[in-house]
Amino acid sequence: SNAANVGKIKVYAWRGPQAADDSPDEIAGVGWILAENWWPFQRSSFVTPPFAGYISGHSTYSRAAAEILGSLTGDPFFPGGMGEFIAPAGTFLDAEQGPSVPVHLQWATYTDASDQCSLSRIWGGIHPPVDDIPGRVAGVAIADKAFRHAQQIFYRDEDGDGFFSYEDCDDNAGSGAAVYPLAPELCDGIDNNCDGRIDENLPLFTYFRDADGDGFGNLLAALDTCRSTPPNGFVANSLDCDDQQPSVYPEAAEIADNGIDEDCSGLDLFLQPKYFPNPVDNEMHLRLAATGELRLSLYTYHGQLVAQQTLEFVDNQSQISLGQLPAGLYYFEVRWPDGRSALRGSVFKK
Repeated sequence: SNAANVGKIKVYAWRGPQAADDSPDEIAGVGWILAENWWPFQRSSFVTPPFAGYISGHSTYSRAAAEILGSLTGDPFFPGGMGEFIAPAGTFLDAEQGPSVPVHLQWATYTDASDQCSLSRIWGGIHPPVDDIPGRVAGVAIADKAFRHAQQIFYRDEDGDGFFSYEDCDDNAGSGAAVYPLAPELCDGIDNNCDGRIDENLPLFTYFRDADGDGFGNLLAALDTCRSTPPNGFVANSLDCDDQQPSVYPEAAEIADNGIDEDCSGLDLFLQPKYFPNPVDNEMHLRLAATGELRLSLYTYHGQLVAQQTLEFVDNQSQISLGQLPAGLYYFEVRWPDGRSALRGSVFKK
């Protein structure tokens, strides 16, 4: 009668194996049933006893398998980019006839397939959702430990850096401890991080060859390196003007009138008065132990004054232009500001 099940709970769910007497040929379908008659949607030989929830084995095993397959192949995707399983129509289910049409299950990654495997236990009523995620988390941890254990059986880590021989670019004990994938790159002339490059992305320092050992380097012989101290034969400056002469360097003692620029000032030190060339086409150079302004007087061979001008002496030298004068012999005299004679001579203008 309608009052037979007063006070009891009814649910709209799969009607259970009792609704399909010949399960391979009948469909139980869904409908209203008493909660006390509820069955999980699975084979009748799979017992789901009425105890508290526990971690889903499907979640754990499937996620562990997905992680290990990704580690073994080096790729999270199924070969070809897609995995597929086909459940044929009318023959696949055990608890009843079905499915009514072929079902194609497809997944891009091993993890996608694992997720669907985990959810199947919720959809089938075997596990509540709370049992799912802990199983997935456990599967990830188990896969990592299992894979590392298997690697230790088949591969060696001779240098103890945590990377096995097949993934380490230098697994030699004693020499390869600082060499492994993603290691910090050191300035040691070695490919520490196994990327095929040496000492890359490190700060660079520029040093200069010091061939004569005077402590001053050659600007034209530079070396860029990650070393923070100069290698042998190099210095940090490029101030030498002659790297073949150890007596020539900035601030060296200048020897006068020898035609050598010992202190790299750009000029020799001139103490002896000198003028050249003679004969002259245009400019005549004067060298004199003087700095500043001196007065020049220029005369013809007959003693006629033809020019007077102020000469500016810089680094003991100056010059005068004779290009506008006719060819012939001339006399000149250079005087100090107080009138004393500093240099006199004769020159032939070509």
